[in-house]
Amino acid sequence: MTINDLYNLLKTATGKLRRRIMGAIANWWGPLGSGGATGTYERITWTTFSQTIDDRIIYVSSTDGNDAYNGLSSVPSGGGAGSPGPKRTINAAYSLMRDGYADWALLKKGDTWTELITLRRGGRSAAQPMLFGSYGTGARPIINVAAGTEAAFITGLPGWDGGPPTSTQAHNTAFIGLHIYGSGYTGSNQLNGITFQQYADNVLIEDCMFERLKTGVVLQLSDHDVTAGHISHNHAVRGCVFVDQFCTTNTSGGNGTAQGIFGGNAGETTNIDGLLMEFNIFDHNGWLDPIENPAAFLTWVRHSGYISNNILNCVLRHNIIMRSDGVMIRCGGSVENNFTLNCYGPNLTGQGTNPEPAGITIEVFNNVAIDGRDIIQAGTTTNVPGPLAMDIGNCASANIHDNIWAHNTSGTGAFGVRVWDNANTQGQTRTIDSGIFKSNIIYDWGGVGFSFDLVPGDTQASINIQDNVFDNALDNNLLISQSAAVTNGGNTSSGNHFYSQHVTGPIEQWFLVSGVTSTLAQWMLAMTPDDTTSVSGRVTFVDSTRTEATYDASIGGSGTRASFIAACRAQSKDTWDDRYTAPAINAYIRAGFTPV
Repeated sequence: MTINDLYNLLKTATGKLRRRIMGAIANWWGPLGSGGATGTYERITWTTFSQTIDDRIIYVSSTDGNDAYNGLSSVPSGGGAGSPGPKRTINAAYSLMRDGYADWALLKKGDTWTELITLRRGGRSAAQPMLFGSYGTGARPIINVAAGTEAAFITGLPGWDGGPPTSTQAHNTAFIGLHIYGSGYTGSNQLNGITFQQYADNVLIEDCMFERLKTGVVLQLSDHDVTAGHISHNHAVRGCVFVDQFCTTNTSGGNGTAQGIFGGNAGETTNIDGLLMEFNIFDHNGWLDPIENPAAFLTWVRHSGYISNNILNCVLRHNIIMRSDGVMIRCGGSVENNFTLNCYGPNLTGQGTNPEPAGITIEVFNNVAIDGRDIIQAGTTTNVPGPLAMDIGNCASANIHDNIWAHNTSGTGAFGVRVWDNANTQGQTRTIDSGIFKSNIIYDWGGVGFSFDLVPGDTQASINIQDNVFDNALDNNLLISQSAAVTNGGNTSSGNHFYSQHVTGPIEQWFLVSGVTSTLAQWMLAMTPDDTTSVSGRVTFVDSTRTEATYDASIGGSGTRASFIAACRAQSKDTWDDRYTAPAINAYIRAGFTPV
């Protein structure tokens, strides 16, 4: 039997058979025990580029360069003006890059610059972009972002704030293998890494590192673009490392936010059609350790990423997201095979301050979350207990399947999946019009496992809850909770396994059905039609104790969370280790959750 045969079986399988097939696929992809990550799970494929004979390569070195050189050689000649050798500044190199050509500016690895490059031009096509990359050996070239600037690279100025643009858009632009560092960032002076605030098609950011900024990457439109009806197309952020973005201004929005990546504008106008985020590492974004800066704490408006409501065809897949809030996907799309560790909200979709009028369509599948954390209420210093496994609402269609949330040990007030309308934000009352919640595992996470948190006037949810495992041996919270406003005319349930350590008065009173405390039998009778196949009791798994630490040990690491995180933060194209990617660790953990 081939891996494709297993996938074909998965399409129609249900219940225990489906979980066994998922386990078989995980075994095929990844490590078991001490076998190491040697399977055929998906690996990153780095982008390749081409030029024509008319295109230029301009070399830049802060140590060997001279802006009097012609920039067309990486070797300094020692001659006068116009002689071969690298430019000293990036801006001098950029002055030689022509609109509509696949000109490259290559920065010497190990060198450092402090510059702001305002982008006015773009390349020939997506396959032949204007490219900022590197040459030589060693660490990524560093571009410091100084106080008084806005970013290392910025587009959309002047004219970004409402007036017409005064220059050609930076279409077909690529940033490859750069390290952008907030050397002048204090936590309150608004410095970002790469900022696109004017429409542009075909923007690629790959193998870059963003460190200690307000936001690593900003992708949005200018006010003029919104008025003119412009839309950006085909943005991709791949194989990048986002670490330690932070903020010290404690407000509930605007200047109080910080994140690895931000996409979209406030409002309902479509900004981007096509946003791909894959194989990235997000760690410790939104905050700093208190011993370093006690004002830079993690609030609920600081995230690993925030993707607003106005993005079409958004894909978040194969990312590792750690020690923060998750990457919020307000706009819908696809959230696939990400690994989150010690995050407040591993999965948040829909809702938002400007919810989509017709609701979103979202598929969330094959993701794994280990452990959670608390967070601080923005604008205060009040602790908000967490984690919240999934927060979801305003969905026209939602397909949530084959995810694992397990082993919360850090959060003090866990919650599982919450379906709600975010308190009728801007008058929207939709929760999930048509939903599937299938073959998911919530295991030792704590808190209410699945909550229908509707209020009077909300549109009723319609969700098929099938073949899931709800296993809570941490506390006495309900497995499923429905507010009194819920009716069950559109909800179905089948093939689920329910277990809780809460067995008091009377036994198995684990449910709240339309506001009434109920048993499993009463829950099953409340469904439409009646649930005849769900059962109480624990599922025995191959090894449900697997975490990032046991995975790290299985591939030769020291077997600690710190070791796993350090290896993830060290990722770069030159030394890329496929074992420290989401597909590898997810395959390992999923194999442990194969039913015996």
